[in-house]
Amino acid sequence: MFEEVNEKRFREKLSKGRLVAFFHTPFCGTCKRAEKMINVVLESMKPNFDALSCNLNLMPSLAETFEITSVPCLLMIEDGKVKNRIFSFGSIDQLYHSLLQFSENKP
Repeated sequence: MFEEVNEKRFREKLSKGRLVAFFHTPFCGTCKRAEKMINVVLESMKPNFDALSCNLNLMPSLAETFEITSVPCLLMIEDGKVKNRIFSFGSIDQLYHSLLQFSENKP
């Protein structure tokens, strides 16, 4: 469900509107669990935003730019501005409602 992107592609997408960006590192077990949860949610809805997967090891400058203090991190971004930031992936239900709220707040 995610599009795996490099930093150049992320910045291109960033300038085009609404997106959800999942920041992770390859050997993070919590990241793998969170990614599965996000995929379940995205498959159950019809998102009106792009869903990007970003390996933070390959784009460390974004950690400072977007104040990413740990992984996994899910950013909901509109017009280059972070609207919501999730570091704790407690339940699929909470995640679903956060993404649904972002999806329903149409530009």
